[in-house]
Amino acid sequence: MALAPAFASCSDDDNKFEPGPAPAADCPSVFFVAPSATKYTFTAEDIPEITVDMKRGNTEKEISMPLEVVADLPEGDGQFIVPSTVDFAAGEAETSFKIDCSKLPTKTECTLTLKVPEAYSNPYSAGLDAVTFNVTVSGTWELYAKDAKFAFQSKFGDVYSDIYAIQGTNRFKIVNFLDSGLDLQFEVSDTSYSHIIPLNNFISYNDAFGTDDDAYNCWLLYDSANESYPVWSPGNTGTDIEYAIVYGWGGGVDYTYINFNKGNGCITLQTCIGGNWSYIYVYFYFESLFKM
Repeated sequence: MALAPAFASCSDDDNKFEPGPAPAADCPSVFFVAPSATKYTFTAEDIPEITVDMKRGNTEKEISMPLEVVADLPEGDGQFIVPSTVDFAAGEAETSFKIDCSKLPTKTECTLTLKVPEAYSNPYSAGLDAVTFNVTVSGTWELYAKDAKFAFQSKFGDVYSDIYAIQGTNRFKIVNFLDSGLDLQFEVSDTSYSHIIPLNNFISYNDAFGTDDDAYNCWLLYDSANESYPVWSPGNTGTDIEYAIVYGWGGGVDYTYINFNKGNGCITLQTCIGGNWSYIYVYFYFESLFKM
C-alpha cells in the first residue's frame, strides 16, 4: 500500500520577516567603495601606496571616524602606515586616503584589513564595511644579464640590451627593448622555460583593435606614459617600425618565449613598416649573472 508523503506543519509566524535593528538617526553610514584591486605587487620603480575611497550616506555633520586596522605581518616585521582617522567635512559625501606600504618587508606577502566601526556603519549601505588588501614589496632591480644580444632575422641588425631581475620573484625588465627607447617589464610562470607576459608599455591586441577574438595572446608595444605607439628604427638604420605586434602563444605553439636553461629566447613580431605589415623573428641570447 502506498504511503502518503508526510509534511511538517507550519504556522504563519514562520514566514514573518524580522528586520534587523535600524541604525541611529544620526548614523553617518560610512562605507568603503569596492576597490578595483585587492592584490598588489610593488617593484623598486613603483610608489608603494594604495588609494582607498570611502563614501557616506548621511552628510549633515563633520565627522572624524577612527579606522579599525588589522595587519598580518611576518613575525611582526615592518608596518602598514594608515591614517588613524578618516575625516569628512560637513556636506562632504566622498573622501579618500592612502596606505603607505614603503615600510613593509620585501618579498613577503602581507595582509591588511580595514573596517568601519559599528557606530559609523549602516548594514543597509550599498558599499563594504571592510576591505582586505594583500601586498608584496618585491625588492630592487639587479642586473641579470649584461648586453643581451637581440638578433633581427630580417630588415634590421643586432641590438643589445641589459636585462634586470628582482630576485625572489618572476619579474624581469629589458632596458631599451629592441632599441625602442622603452623599458619592458615582464613576468614568467617558470624560471626554466616560459612565455613572456608583459607588465608595462604594452596594450593588448583586443584593446588596440576593439575586438575579442585574439587567439595568439598578442600585444602591441605602447608608450604608456605618453599614450602613444613608438616609432623607431632599431640600430638607426633609417627604416622605421610604425607598429609592432608581439605574438605570444596559441594553438600549442610558443611564439615569444624565454628559455633560462639555454640562455636564449624568441620574440615574434608583426611590424608595420611604410604602411606594409610583415613578420620578423627576433632571437635573443644572454648569460645570466645569477640563478632565479
